[in-house]
Amino acid sequence: MTNEAWARRLKLLQHLIVTESVQTSQAAIHLGVDKRIALADLKTLAAHHVPLRHPSLKNARTGLDRDTAWELEPSWAKLGFQAGIIGRLSLLLGREVIGHFLRGTTFEEKLNQIDTLIEQLTPEVEENIERRFYLKQEPAKQYADRSVLLEDLVFAIVMRMPISFDYVSASGREHRNVKESPLTLIIYRRGLYVAIHRRQGMQRVINLAVDRIKNLVLHENAEDAFDYPPPSEYDPRTYFADIFGIYDDGQPATEVVLHFPATGSQAYVREREWMPNQTISYDEDGAATVRFFARGGELAFRILEYGPFCEVIAPPELRAKVADLARETAALYADTVSTEPTEIKKKPRRKDTP
Repeated sequence: MTNEAWARRLKLLQHLIVTESVQTSQAAIHLGVDKRIALADLKTLAAHHVPLRHPSLKNARTGLDRDTAWELEPSWAKLGFQAGIIGRLSLLLGREVIGHFLRGTTFEEKLNQIDTLIEQLTPEVEENIERRFYLKQEPAKQYADRSVLLEDLVFAIVMRMPISFDYVSASGREHRNVKESPLTLIIYRRGLYVAIHRRQGMQRVINLAVDRIKNLVLHENAEDAFDYPPPSEYDPRTYFADIFGIYDDGQPATEVVLHFPATGSQAYVREREWMPNQTISYDEDGAATVRFFARGGELAFRILEYGPFCEVIAPPELRAKVADLARETAALYADTVSTEPTEIKKKPRRKDTP
């Protein structure tokens, strides 16, 4: 009985944290109990130092003010959240998005703790909700062996601490970075990256893969703290607005024109957004042309994912890069005989390239 009573009182406290005040009759309806039980629960919470205000706590004539609102101390108000099916599902999807590649880190542990709390507050949701909403994971980086480094990096970003570290590039070249300013932790394509404001170099902001950072050192002295740049100087939403992907190649944004043949073009074009500034035009036979302005070094590799269903019309430098990569890829399979060749039919490319 005691456990049931306190489960009911905790539910009432959660309700108070969100609503800030409640009448005895409202509390009874919320708990599904008699008003006398609701009144006893409210008084019990007050007796256990929950900062509630109500005339009956100081007035002997409790019968006259029993339905006056019970008010929670403002410092306690809004500390909680409304837990429900949508809230539970939101956390579930959030865990699916980031939990896979944060497996084995402190972040996963904290997500699990929050999920357990919400599960207790949403008894109407069955335990097997995970089987009703599922995210098929694409290949992701793993950070279980870098949990401490990741915690230090997050701490440095929040507290504006400079960091020193070794960085190993994709080619294996190692470079020592001294007292750089970490600005933003970025989630991109199932991996973690950090935007660094450099003290030297032509590119003042660079994006580095967290999994290639080694020997991280925090500079924790108060005098070392850096000033976080104002929004007019740095905002990740503005910084990445015209970058396709995450890596800035130092080149200005240019117009990109992609042509999708009629075969399969409708789905490829309509289901994916290349850039927010894109425009799409369709030919009578269903072929499509996508135009957008972008910069960055990743676009050629993404285009190759579409194989013969995407042709670069402009700029010529991008077309040449995709062609070179396609030839190099084909050379790897030069000795392979296809048993079922696929024929892609499309009309000749238009020559009205801007």
